[in-house]
Amino acid sequence: MALTTHSTSQKRIYQFDWKDYDQTIINRGDISFYLEILDDMEKELEIANTKKIGRKFAYPDCLFVFCAIIRYLFHFSFRHLAGFLTFLSSHYQFNVPHYTTIQKRIYTIDLAQYFPAFDFSDNHISIALDSSGLKLYQYSDWLRSKHGAQSKVRKGWIKIHFIVEVKTHCVVAVEITDEQVGDSTEAIPLLSEAQKKCAKLDKAFGDGAYDTKEVFNYCAKHKIDPIIRVRKNSSTKARGSPARAAVVRAIQNYGFANWKKLNKYGQRWSVERAYSVFKGYFGDSVCSRTFEHICVEVRQKVALMNVWLHQLSEIKV
Repeated sequence: MALTTHSTSQKRIYQFDWKDYDQTIINRGDISFYLEILDDMEKELEIANTKKIGRKFAYPDCLFVFCAIIRYLFHFSFRHLAGFLTFLSSHYQFNVPHYTTIQKRIYTIDLAQYFPAFDFSDNHISIALDSSGLKLYQYSDWLRSKHGAQSKVRKGWIKIHFIVEVKTHCVVAVEITDEQVGDSTEAIPLLSEAQKKCAKLDKAFGDGAYDTKEVFNYCAKHKIDPIIRVRKNSSTKARGSPARAAVVRAIQNYGFANWKKLNKYGQRWSVERAYSVFKGYFGDSVCSRTFEHICVEVRQKVALMNVWLHQLSEIKV
């Protein structure tokens, strides 16, 4: 096993298997790696139609799980998927669904059930939360720059809110909203969803967007240590949130630089890495048009990304 030893300025030493890392990246583009999903098509279809009332299913769910993976991995349209399945059908002997059927069935699939990437039910974990934007249309920045104001039409954004486990960078909870919704508004629903999946949340890292009394009070109520940056002119008086006042006093006593170091505030960047990976894999825009389908698309992409991040996290020795 080819191991490389790294040492940081703090003399923290860890080892990384670059050979396994390279193979993991190669496997993502290996179609045969995903074709294993289709091995039990007939058996799954028979089980799905057992005791079914009404018209029987013509295609098993695993076929559309495979379609979803290929769609997001290679940025295929539904018509492209129909052509791709036509090629595969000559080797795997199955009927090819119409592209409209592919579209309808993909939006009913829960990829997280097929690829459970992580299990935090027995762990005390630290999390980081933040939001980022996705474009609704792949509108050309060059076109706007070239032709001026008439091309600078505002198309809108979709905001995705992540809670990420700081060690593996896997997404624990996700919410999808429009661009008008603030980060702090979605913090409590995100934390609530994360608590259902995790035995105990130890720390929650966040930037200044989460500097609200409601977020600090929720963390205090559920015994979560809030490592959240507060405003510079914040008062040390409680004013309805003793937990927030304690953080303000700590920053004033130690200084912000020392407070960051003591609380390892730099771990907040794990959520930024998750967004970088998400947009690197799937682009910075969505393929769907209706909000309902956008939500399904983003959650499916997150489930697929979690599988890959989980595989990478296991390479470290």
